[in-house]
Amino acid sequence: MGAMRFSRRGALAAAAAAYGAVSTRALHAQGATRTFVLVHGAWHGGWCWRRVADLLEKGGHKVFLPTLTGLGERSHLVSKDVNVSTHVADVANVIKWEDLSDIVLVGHSYGGLAISGVADQLSNRISSIIFLDAFFPEDGDTLLDKSSPAFKSAIEAALGRGDISVKQPPASAFGVAQQDREWVDSKTTPQPIGTYTEKSSFKGGRDKIAKRNYIRAKGYASPTFDANLAKIRGQPGWQVAEIDTGHDVMIIDPSKLTSMLIEMSWPVDAGLFRRSIKTSMPRKREGDRGRLPSLISLSRRSPGKSRTRRRMAVRCRQIRRMKAGIRPGTKCRPICCRRSPAASSFRDSCWTGPRRSSA
Repeated sequence: MGAMRFSRRGALAAAAAAYGAVSTRALHAQGATRTFVLVHGAWHGGWCWRRVADLLEKGGHKVFLPTLTGLGERSHLVSKDVNVSTHVADVANVIKWEDLSDIVLVGHSYGGLAISGVADQLSNRISSIIFLDAFFPEDGDTLLDKSSPAFKSAIEAALGRGDISVKQPPASAFGVAQQDREWVDSKTTPQPIGTYTEKSSFKGGRDKIAKRNYIRAKGYASPTFDANLAKIRGQPGWQVAEIDTGHDVMIIDPSKLTSMLIEMSWPVDAGLFRRSIKTSMPRKREGDRGRLPSLISLSRRSPGKSRTRRRMAVRCRQIRRMKAGIRPGTKCRPICCRRSPAASSFRDSCWTGPRRSSA
């Protein structure tokens, strides 16, 4: 036989084989939903995640908002004995008693210490871990060591007086908008002082988690968090992102943060399907006439006539809809995922063809 000829049937068969290696992984990810455990930072409580939780739950996701001992609605439990280990147990027990698995664990600010400890204990139940403008502790660190010089002096003074907690700063310090400051100030409570002095004991459990991310809020000045970003950026297996807001991102821009959390939590790389198909296609050899037609052109030449093409079109839409966090069964047009706010960050990399008019 002469040089290999490329046919539509051969190209689609290769693409379908490539799809089989990827789609199973995507479709087994709890349908189209995820389970989020969102851990707050110092002085806050589960209440601060409410706006993000509402958006996630609207998309069909399951959300847990544990409030750490001595804070928020549990502020009556504050004592000198409350420390980082207490808060690690708070979060770990929610995961254990709720029988959660394949979770997305998010820690904001001080919550970075809590989720690092949880990762040591329950890394097999965590599919994705996200540090949101958070402390990134190493073994033996204390929160006091990571604090700014001025704040360190205030904590040492409180320790000298025998205080059991550290007074909360005003909401303006977290970059909260004027209209939300009164609400935030009414909810924040003093932070248990033991959380600043206990030495961390971490064994690297967070590095065993498949997806690891760090988000930096650029509108909040913090040399410690800047150093965390630079450090993590150079580590293999970690993804970093930045958002142009103040420190309390979940209050300032819940919509944008929700989109980022969904994208970072998804177990399928946005380009994985595209790359798998590309590498699985038969290669054009020297002397072959014409060029290998793209999947897009193949799928548009005879719409509806090929069972394989129809299956691929459905599967492609399923992956896009799951990536965007759209509830299964929701009726919409094939281009609906391009209209979803959660899909905005990967529109340009989508391989399914040029954008259509949104008119």
